[in-house]
Amino acid sequence: MGFEVAPAFETGSVAAAEWPLCHVRLQDDARFPWLILIPRVEGAVELENLSVEQRAMLMEETVRAGSLVRRLGGVEKLNVGAIGNVTAQLHV
Repeated sequence: MGFEVAPAFETGSVAAAEWPLCHVRLQDDARFPWLILIPRVEGAVELENLSVEQRAMLMEETVRAGSLVRRLGGVEKLNVGAIGNVTAQLHV
């Protein structure tokens, strides 16, 4: 079947980039610069579903996303989370 983005992400966000591990989406929210990183790993729901190498790459891509958000200006503090209350698909 392969990797697919959960339908919940299609509403309220747009595809922004493809990084080595993650499909990156921009949340449609004018209040905050908000990126969503979705590892392209079929069936991944929790961090432990990723290999050690994939977890390291996810951290690197999370830092990269934070750097991009900071460049927009006006950012005092970054919030990073993997809540999963709308969709179970692993995302940061």
